[in-house]
Amino acid sequence: MYVLSIGLLVTLFAACSDPAGSSGATPTPTSANTTPTLTTAATATQPATTNQPATPTPVAGTGKAPTTVAKATSATTANQPAAPTSVTGTATDLQPFTGVDFTMLYPAKWQKTHKSGSPVAANQPPSQTYRFVAADNVTGFLVKRHSGEQAVGGSVNELLGGEFRCDTGDKSVPSSAETADGVSWSQVDLICLVASNNYEVRELVRSDSQYGQTVIMYGAYQKVGNGAVVPDFAHTKATYFDPMLASFKFK
Repeated sequence: MYVLSIGLLVTLFAACSDPAGSSGATPTPTSANTTPTLTTAATATQPATTNQPATPTPVAGTGKAPTTVAKATSATTANQPAAPTSVTGTATDLQPFTGVDFTMLYPAKWQKTHKSGSPVAANQPPSQTYRFVAADNVTGFLVKRHSGEQAVGGSVNELLGGEFRCDTGDKSVPSSAETADGVSWSQVDLICLVASNNYEVRELVRSDSQYGQTVIMYGAYQKVGNGAVVPDFAHTKATYFDPMLASFKFK
């Protein structure tokens, strides 16, 4: 037993003298404070980037991006009716015309017709009728040379292109008129019923040995409603009839 005790003491002394152990290897600490090795997770694949709208450029001086408004495509413009053209009576609207033994001016856009008739008497030249009609086919001006009219308003049907009955109109109209060449005419105002509306006619007649009988007649609706495309008599007279009448000259 004494021997065993001595052996244990020797062993204990050896252990205390060599803490690292006989192998010399440094033991791996098992302290809880040891930093564990982290395992790196696999990087996730990013989803495909979708097309994003371009970042708007800030408006100069404001630092704010403008709000972009989509510009709508204009629809095809529908055909609009033409705006009505007002009646004008400038000198550029009138053009010269020469008939049998006379000259005058008439609106360039008016339609003109000429018709020769039979002589009203032996040894007399044939009658010559000149008709100038506006685009409305109602407003008109008539010149009839070597006419054989026997009654007031006898040429009204030729002016209107149909059979119409007329009565005396504005009695305040002077019974005579004078054209630019100093020739005097007898004058009368008539009212005819056309399409259930009053149609005013002014007639001038002159007879002499040199030129025979000449009739000038012009007319238009006496009054028209608002928005009507046909001018009334007063406006048409001031715009066209008076300049036409003033330009009439025998030659």
